[in-house]
Amino acid sequence: MWEAIWLALNKYADKGKLSITPIIAEKIINILKTRLPSDTKLGSLEKIFASSINNVNDIINEWLLEGEDKKDLLIGNSKISNIIYGYGNNDILIGGKQSDKLYGGFGDDILEGGEGDDELYGEYGSDTYIWGAGLGNDIIFESRTDTDRDFVKLVGGITPEDIDYYYTNHNTYGRSIEIKIKSTGEKLLIPRKSERSTVSEMIFDNGKKVSLLDNIPNLGTDGDDVLKGTAYKDYLKGLKGNDKLYGGSGDDILEGGEGDDELYGEYGSDTYIWGAGLGNDIIFESRTDTDRDFVKLVGGITPEDIDYYYTNHNTYGRSIEIKIKSIGEKLLIPRKSERSTVSEMSFDNGKKVCLLDNIPYCSSNNINDKTHIYHEGNIHLETGFNNEALF
Repeated sequence: MWEAIWLALNKYADKGKLSITPIIAEKIINILKTRLPSDTKLGSLEKIFASSINNVNDIINEWLLEGEDKKDLLIGNSKISNIIYGYGNNDILIGGKQSDKLYGGFGDDILEGGEGDDELYGEYGSDTYIWGAGLGNDIIFESRTDTDRDFVKLVGGITPEDIDYYYTNHNTYGRSIEIKIKSTGEKLLIPRKSERSTVSEMIFDNGKKVSLLDNIPNLGTDGDDVLKGTAYKDYLKGLKGNDKLYGGSGDDILEGGEGDDELYGEYGSDTYIWGAGLGNDIIFESRTDTDRDFVKLVGGITPEDIDYYYTNHNTYGRSIEIKIKSIGEKLLIPRKSERSTVSEMSFDNGKKVCLLDNIPYCSSNNINDKTHIYHEGNIHLETGFNNEALF
């Protein structure tokens, strides 16, 4: 609650009349005076007016609070569920301890659901949603214009390390961003039906900011999953199991996780994440003349930790194979044409290796192998230990 009031005072305290409905104004002023520094100017807050609802029809489950086209501060009742409407201008809406519904209306609003599982509708304007441990499992429904920027403010000392965030296919709302507090399991859900129905950024108490517009993982499960991206920038992360990931036409990030996975970047400039413990993966790439696709080797792997070479795979034919020497895990990249390969691999230490030319073509160590090589451009040939014939 106090985070919302602090933000509100910083924005509105001396900029116009704040109306509080239906809380007794004198009580709120006294609370503010005891909680705020002595040099804080309450300004027009001294002129707060309040209206109270004397008859709540005896027994009801919800209390409806309505603001005006002023800068409203609307605080819900803690004993019952509230429906709070801000309407126009820049409002502060704070729910109670039950499951509330808050509607910001037009304007740059601040919404805090309070305890309980709440529904927060910022509607138009650049809105701020306050959420943290103990504030329940909330849902944000956002509508914004091209110029609006909406934020989630994570309070209570939460850091980026305290949360997981990812895309999920929600049973009711479909493709959504889910933010989860690891210690409590509480979740904040943000349905994302379009680019305009999401939140731009989350902000932490330590000042760090994380974009919620791209590079959000779309998580699989510990089973065998099929994850599909969109025409936007997607981050697909398979976790355990033998997964199939399809990036779609954007500039995507694909990480199969543990297990032997199939990664289909499709069109766009895609990045494939792979390293020790992530299984034997296969990359199937399709790209245009302007796309550049990358393998990012993680976990501290250096160029000295791997072998990479061309191989004639039994199923996929001519392919690039990257092998981690210490554990034998392999990443296979079938290369049927110049457009069905990856441009480059990069390492944690910043080094990069081109995968378009100067790749050794390795034979096996079997006796008397015959290897037929068809290649346009530069090629490096290596045989095994016996009597091989290279054509």
